Amino acid sequence: CQHLDGIALAIELAAARVKVMSIPHLAERLAERFRILTGGSRAALPRQQTLRALIDWSYDLLAEREKMLFRSVSIFAGGWTLETASEIFSDDNIDKGDVLELLASLTEKSLVVVDTMGPVERYRLLESTREYGLELLTDKGERSALARRHAECFAAMAREADDKSKDMPAQPWLKKYEPEIDNFRAALEWAIRDDNEPISGGTIAGNLGLLWWYGGRTDEGRRWTMNALRRIDEAQAPAVAARLWLTSAVLNDGLRKFEDGERARALYESLGDRRGAARALRCVGSGLHQLGRTDEAEQALRHAMTDLREAGD
Repeated sequence: CQHLDGIALAIELAAARVKVMSIPHLAERLAERFRILTGGSRAALPRQQTLRALIDWSYDLLAEREKMLFRSVSIFAGGWTLETASEIFSDDNIDKGDVLELLASLTEKSLVVVDTMGPVERYRLLESTREYGLELLTDKGERSALARRHAECFAAMAREADDKSKDMPAQPWLKKYEPEIDNFRAALEWAIRDDNEPISGGTIAGNLGLLWWYGGRTDEGRRWTMNALRRIDEAQAPAVAARLWLTSAVLNDGLRKFEDGERARALYESLGDRRGAARALRCVGSGLHQLGRTDEAEQALRHAMTDLREAGD
C-alpha cells in the first residue's frame, strides 16, 4: 500500500493479482515496473504516474483477447450490458459466447466493475481505466471504426425504444432506456458534433424524444434535434427528418409546437406512415390549444386519437 502511494484503484489492481502471484513476487514485479518508468528513482514517482504504472502492468499481464476486449469496452460511456458488448464486439477474433468469459476475467482482475443489483447486469470501467483504454484505441488506430459500430448499435436501440413506447408505460420504459443515456450522448457527440455520421446521430436524437421528455432533458433534446436537422438532407433521409421534427414539436410549445408538428406530419404522410402522422397531429392539436385555437385543436386531437388507436398506439 505504501509502495502504491495509498491510491485506492492502484491497490485494487495489485490486490487482484494475489490470486495468481505471491505477495513478495507481486511487490518485486511492481518495483520493476516503477524502476523502468522512473530510472530507478522511486522518490520521483508522482501519484498519477503510480496509477498509470499499475494500469500498464495490469494490461501487460492480460492475454491478447483480454487486451482486445479491454480496449474495446472503453468506447462505452456510463457502462454497458453483456448484450450490447456481444453485439458490438463479436467478430472473427471474439465470438458472442466468449464475451462473457472475457468480461468475467477482466472483472476478476479489477479492470472491469460489475453491478448485479439491477434487473440486468451492467459493467463499467472506472474513469482512469477508461481513459487509458481510449488512449490505446487511438494509438492502435481502432477508435474510429469502433465508434462507428457503437453509434450504429445505439441508433438501433433508439429505434427500438421509440417502437416500444407505443405500448409500454412511461416509468418502465424510462427504467429500461435511461441507464444508456451516457452511451447515447457519446454516440451523438461522435455522429453529430464531430460530423461523422449525421444520419445515425439524427436517428438517435429523434427517436429519443420521450427520453428527453420523460427524463426532464428538454433543453438537451432540443439542442441535439436542431443540430441534427442542420446536418441532414430531408430529401435523402425523410424518415429521419420527420422523426426529428416530431421530437422538436414534443419538446417545444405554442407556435413552435404547431409548426414543427405540421412539418413532421407532412413528411410522415409523404412516407405513408400513419402512426407517425397521427403522433405529429397530436402535437399540432396541442400547439393549437396553447395558441387558444380551441375548436381547431379539438378537431385535430380527435382525429389523432382515432388514428393512433387504429395504429395500436
